[in-house]
Amino acid sequence: MELDVGIIALMASFTAEIFTLMVQYPFDLVKCRLQATNNIFKYKNLKHAFQSEIKNNGVKSMYIGITPFLVTYCSFIAM
Repeated sequence: MELDVGIIALMASFTAEIFTLMVQYPFDLVKCRLQATNNIFKYKNLKHAFQSEIKNNGVKSMYIGITPFLVTYCSFIAM
């Protein structure tokens, strides 16, 4: 069974985006919190934001909401 080259390219690009977002998403999450809702979180700077979030909620909390972000981001890139 032979797969279409377009499907292979689609799956390869989707996989690459997943790995890229695994690194990028925590930074984007903290950036948005610093810009929009820092009055709630009281972060002093980027380093303090990461330390506080990981200390209080664990590393897993840095990836809450990544699935809808991934779908939106990949759809945007696909268009």
